[in-house]
Amino acid sequence: MTNNLLPKPNKMIINNSQFITSIADSNLYSQKEWGSPEICFAGRSNVGKSSLINMLLGRRGLARVSNTPGRTRLLNFFDITGKGQDDTKINFTLVDLPGYGYAATSKEQRKAFAPLIEGYFDVSEQLKYTFLLLDIRHKPSADDMQMLKFLYQKTLPFGVIATKADKLSRSQQGVALSQLASATGLGIDNIIAVDHNGYGRNKILEKIENILSN
Repeated sequence: MTNNLLPKPNKMIINNSQFITSIADSNLYSQKEWGSPEICFAGRSNVGKSSLINMLLGRRGLARVSNTPGRTRLLNFFDITGKGQDDTKINFTLVDLPGYGYAATSKEQRKAFAPLIEGYFDVSEQLKYTFLLLDIRHKPSADDMQMLKFLYQKTLPFGVIATKADKLSRSQQGVALSQLASATGLGIDNIIAVDHNGYGRNKILEKIENILSN
């Protein structure tokens, strides 16, 4: 399906985005039928991950947005095609991980999320980069810090997307980004502030294009 909701980006253009499948068990990942590089999105259940994915791809409703956080309980895969600089073809698989840390989710469900998420990281051979979504207004939670620790221990390349930037003034954003850089151990250049109106979108697309070209 052709995207017609996108603001014109500076570089990379997303032409098509299609849902591939959902997986409830990382052991089934080996049965996948695609071989394109994977870009993963992870974060707490209430961080705005589905809204961010829809904004990034220019497709309302492609990733399910729920009024009740914690509804994304599967590994969701999307096929993305487009054009980069010099009209080079872009093709990758976007991986939407289950949201973690929602208190209303049962203990049994929260325990099930951990092996699903960790299992994906263990078995994926196409994973190129992980975007960890954090709420720009708050310090990383204990669950966020656990995810950060896991990414560092696995030596997986990752960066942070700071969501809900529209809730802060530009000066407040600068302070918050510096605090997130300190808390996560990342350089501030590896943290991208975004909002639901599309602010930060081009920076994410540029980052993805650079990742895929290396």
